[in-house]
Amino acid sequence: MTPTVVLVHGAYHDGSCWSLVQDRLARAAIVSYAVNLPFDSFAGDCAAVRAAVTTAKAKGPVLLVGHSYSGLVVSVAGHAADGLLYVAARMPAAGEIPADHTEGWTLSGFRAAVTATPDGGTMLSSSAAELLYNTTDPTLRHWAQQAWRPMRSEVPDHPISDPAWTRVRTRYVVCAQDRVVNVAAQRAVAARADDASRIDCDHSPFFSAPAEITAIVQREISAISAKPGF
Repeated sequence: MTPTVVLVHGAYHDGSCWSLVQDRLARAAIVSYAVNLPFDSFAGDCAAVRAAVTTAKAKGPVLLVGHSYSGLVVSVAGHAADGLLYVAARMPAAGEIPADHTEGWTLSGFRAAVTATPDGGTMLSSSAAELLYNTTDPTLRHWAQQAWRPMRSEVPDHPISDPAWTRVRTRYVVCAQDRVVNVAAQRAVAARADDASRIDCDHSPFFSAPAEITAIVQREISAISAKPGF
C-alpha cells in the first residue's frame, strides 16, 4: 500500500507552492494532498493538519511533510502520521517554547521584511522575495510572490510538550543556501531526526529544487512502505 503524502506550506504561502512536487509525485502514481492553512491562529492551523492526516489515514499510511513555520504545526498535529519530513522547518524539542528561539532561528533580514497588517496580523514586504527564492528562477519567483497571504497565526509562546517527531520516524532536510532561516540552526535540529538530507538551494526547494525534494519524499515513502504491516 503506497502512503499518501500530506504537504504543508510555511508562513505566508498556500498549498499551491507544492504544485511542482505534486506533479512529479502524480507521475510516479503517488497520491498527495496540499493543505491550505487557515492562518487564523496556531490552533486553527493545527486543526487543519490534524483533519488532513485523519482523512488521508482512512486510505492507508501517511507521510506528513512540513516546511518552515509548519514544522511547529506538524510537531503538534502530526502524531497520527506514519512518517514526518521537516523541510527547513522548526522542530521543537519537548518542553521548548518556540517563541523564545525565533531570533536565533530566523535571520534578521527576513524579520525586517515582515510588516504588520491593520487587522493585527502580519504580511511580507516585497524585499522578502530575494530572501525566500534566491536560487529560484525569476519567473517562478514572481508567480510565487503573487500567492503570498497575510497571517494572524503566531509562533507559540508556550511549551510544546509532546512533539510528534519524538514518536514518529522523521527525516530533516537542510536547505544550504537559505537566507530566511539560519542554516546552522537547521543543522542543529536536524541532529534530532532519524535521518537528514541536504539540498544546495534556497528556503523554497518546492520551487528551486522540486526534483530533489520529490526524490527525498519518495525515499521516505519507501521507508514507510517497508515497515511491517504495510
